[in-house]
Amino acid sequence: MAFNGHLCRISASIGTVWIQSGISPAMEKLMDDADVALYASKHAGRARQTIYDPSLREPAGQGAAQGAGGQQPA
Repeated sequence: MAFNGHLCRISASIGTVWIQSGISPAMEKLMDDADVALYASKHAGRARQTIYDPSLREPAGQGAAQGAGGQQPA
């Protein structure tokens, strides 16, 4: 992308939350879970997507936050 004559690189880190059909969890919980997944993506590097998993809330060095955790290049 060009901006004021300079080439700029744009990337995004994304946190995703899956919900089951017919279940309506509280919006606050969905946003909180997506935020946890977003920060796991940012921790893993640039241009990542992480699908929320409850193990992402475990302390560092345990669970999916340290491993793959559904992280994919965005």
